Amino acid sequence: MLTKRGQQWPAATAQDTESRRIRAKVATARAQTDQLKESAPVKTPRKPRSKPPAPALAARDLLAAEELIQRVLETEDQKLLSADVDLGPFKLQRILAQALKASNRPHGKKLVASTIGGWSSKEYEIHFAPHFRDFVEVQSVPVPERVGKYHPAVKAFMADKRWQYVTKEHVPRAARILQAIASEATRRGIEVMLPDDRKPNRYGYLSNPTHGNLWLRTDYDLYGIEIKEISGKGAKKFSDLGMTWQQRQKLPSWIERRGWEFISTGKLQINQGTSLDGYGTQKLSDGRGTLLEEKLSEVFARFDTWLLEQAERKRLEEIAEERRQRNWEAAMENAKADYFEAERWKYFVALSEEDEKLRKYEAFLAKAKQAIEHLPSKQRFAASGFLSEVDAVLRERNPLTSPEHFLPEISEPKPEDLKPYLRGWSPHGSHRH
Repeated sequence: MLTKRGQQWPAATAQDTESRRIRAKVATARAQTDQLKESAPVKTPRKPRSKPPAPALAARDLLAAEELIQRVLETEDQKLLSADVDLGPFKLQRILAQALKASNRPHGKKLVASTIGGWSSKEYEIHFAPHFRDFVEVQSVPVPERVGKYHPAVKAFMADKRWQYVTKEHVPRAARILQAIASEATRRGIEVMLPDDRKPNRYGYLSNPTHGNLWLRTDYDLYGIEIKEISGKGAKKFSDLGMTWQQRQKLPSWIERRGWEFISTGKLQINQGTSLDGYGTQKLSDGRGTLLEEKLSEVFARFDTWLLEQAERKRLEEIAEERRQRNWEAAMENAKADYFEAERWKYFVALSEEDEKLRKYEAFLAKAKQAIEHLPSKQRFAASGFLSEVDAVLRERNPLTSPEHFLPEISEPKPEDLKPYLRGWSPHGSHRH
């Protein structure tokens, strides 16, 4: 019995022939591809670049930093533009950091890079800037084993269990460290703010900072120091732990607000600066072989460096303020001179315009005198008297016949009168616009 394909033999034969031709063509193409693959050279995997060890990298950067310092020192104004510097594979910030350790760095100076040409510019200038850390003497800060009497600010830290940022078992150690800092600050004559000093102002807000454990009063600003415990890794969210709202409320506020469990490590960290929430906060913590108690001298070294920086900033601000005041006073003097000059010119222009009007009136007066000649004698006499009065008024008003008009009396200008001549300055002071 024939199949359906056998019953369609003539048509099926033509289709099969075309199908066999296409399969043969595909097989030939695959064979050629396999042959090309076999004849192609075998690519060996590229070896990853070997990074030099950290000590060798630091030594290389230090050498590059010393060369850069030498180039800056050899310039006339001790400045180098980025166009004149080819750092090659070195990174600028890494070299600037190593420049602090360079043997040829001038005492009290450090190498910095400042952008020039606007915020979007990629050009910068390498020059020296004050390095106040060179002028700071590091002194050891002892930490007592036992404390007989705590500073009121430290007492406040120990009493406020809600916001200690340290687990219960490590609070005594944190308190001894804070007491050591408070005692050293008092020994140096630095006032430590008392907790009662933080009083609300008339708007209900605290006029002094609320964060931080110790705040030191200075001539420039308040300087804060706080201590916190570093959390361990692997903490989970409260929701993942299945904690209820009632269970969370029993936790200290500083842990509850995190939203994550706190894994105690016992490692403490000190944050210091004028704003403990900002990027300028400096940190110091327990190390592998060094406890935080052995690093408290660094806390005061940073504080002393900050004091020198603030003193320099204030000095520069005073210089800038004096320069601004002098420029404002000079601008006021120039504005007054310009004002009087403009007012005198306006007065002169007014006299000139008055003279032109008077000339017109004088010409009309001459015609009037001729016109009254035809009047009867009695009327001519009366008209002549009137024109004589007009002639006297014209002579009085004419600056050419009354030279006292060329002595203008200009009153002192008001502040608003000087605004057009101050070129952006305010007549009310150097800081007002």
